Amino acid sequence: MSFLSRVKSFLKINNDKNATFYKMDQTAFSEIIMKIANDISHSDKIVTEKAELILNDPEQYILDTYREYQPIDFEIAFKGDIQDKQWWLIHDVLTQQDYIHYLDWKDDAGIFIPEFDTLKGREIIPTVIKEKDFNAEDDLTAIFTYVNGILDKYDYVLCVYDIEADGYPMFLTKKSDLEVLSDLAEKIGHRIGRAEIF
Repeated sequence: MSFLSRVKSFLKINNDKNATFYKMDQTAFSEIIMKIANDISHSDKIVTEKAELILNDPEQYILDTYREYQPIDFEIAFKGDIQDKQWWLIHDVLTQQDYIHYLDWKDDAGIFIPEFDTLKGREIIPTVIKEKDFNAEDDLTAIFTYVNGILDKYDYVLCVYDIEADGYPMFLTKKSDLEVLSDLAEKIGHRIGRAEIF
C-alpha cells in the first residue's frame, strides 16, 4: 500500500467529504483546538501554522511531515474519527517544537529530568531538579507530585495532554491557564490535567 493510501486510510477521507464523521461542528472544534495549541505554545508561529494545516488539510500535514521516515502504522495505531486524529496530530506538532515531551509510564527520574529540563518554558523556572531528589522506587506519579510542589511557587504546573497512550505527554503551563485548557479539552471529548492525577 502506498504512503498516500495509508494516510487516506488513517484519516478515513475519500472523495465524498460528507462521508467523514465528525463528533462536533468542525468550525467549533477548530477554534477550540487552535486555542489549546496557542495557549500551550504561547502562540508559537510554527505551531500555529502547522495546527492550521492539520485542521484544514490533515492529509497534506501527514504527507509533509512523515513522507521521509513513515514511523506510524496509520491503519492500526489510532482509532476514532478525524477530530480524534487531529487532536493527536496537534500533540505531534507540540512535541516536535518541544512544548510536549512524552514519558512512558515505566520511566524513572533518570529519564524524567532531561525530558523536563528541555521542555520549552522550563527556562523561566530557576529551581534545579536532580536525580538525588527522588528515591529509586519513585514512580512518575511521585515525581510529578514533587515537581508540581516546586512549580507551585512559580505559578506553573506540569500537565498531561491525554492521547490515550500508555504514558504521559507532559507540558508546562501557568496554573491560571490550566482550568481553561482542561475545560476546552473536555468540550471536544479529550483531557488535559495536572500530571500527578492523570
